[in-house]
Amino acid sequence: MRQIIDDLKEYCLEEISLEGALGCGLEELWIFVQDFFNQRFSYVEPLDIPAGLLKFETPEVPYADDYFKEFYWIRFMKSEELIFFIIKDKNEQSDLDSTIEKPKLYGMTLNDIKTTYGDKFRMKATTNYKKRILFGAVDTTQNIPPIAYNILQQIARKRNVGATQADLIKLLKINTKSFLHNIKILTDLNLIVNLPVVVKGTTSTNNYILGKFSDQTPACKEKEDEKLSSLVHGLSNGESESTMSKRRGRPKGSKNKNPPENTKSL
Repeated sequence: MRQIIDDLKEYCLEEISLEGALGCGLEELWIFVQDFFNQRFSYVEPLDIPAGLLKFETPEVPYADDYFKEFYWIRFMKSEELIFFIIKDKNEQSDLDSTIEKPKLYGMTLNDIKTTYGDKFRMKATTNYKKRILFGAVDTTQNIPPIAYNILQQIARKRNVGATQADLIKLLKINTKSFLHNIKILTDLNLIVNLPVVVKGTTSTNNYILGKFSDQTPACKEKEDEKLSSLVHGLSNGESESTMSKRRGRPKGSKNKNPPENTKSL
């Protein structure tokens, strides 16, 4: 149980980090919790189930009810990586947002928090933790311009869907030249990936995604499916291994499995 709670805390902290400076409210937190349960328990490898239990049904996916929420909240809210605050505008970060000291929340139930702060109660990850999630393997001490960091946070919020150039420019209210300059900074650091052009209505626009999600996009999955389909199709048609190697692009200088007939074996 303790390991599951620890894994759940890590999962929620990562999701909150991806929400950027706006963070999330309690309702979003419970969505993250349920998503974790759905992913963790919706499928169990048969080999993980003792043979004597195979005749019984697989346990149902846990549901985060009110009792669990109170139990989890008491433990989660004490995370050093969390910052609690009251937001002035739910759609925009403001200098007027006020931080809530954690000790003030310790004696409050979830219902107390809702009654006292309403839907303006938010939580976000600390800057260092957020950078660790957004930057991935990239050095988190890298200094990037504020505009580039804002762009990165907005792209991260879209997870494996990505954010379009048109939407980002409109949301952040910056000109195209400045946008492309900062996009290049993020791309050069391998923080984001520029996906194939997508069409929105009658307009073509670039789509950007956080580097850590690049292998989860439909475009990348389609490419992998095409490669696999081509490989399977070739094998089903009786293509030789050497032919399939050529299809995959065998590196120059690699040895053929069978030498030509006019070549003597040493």
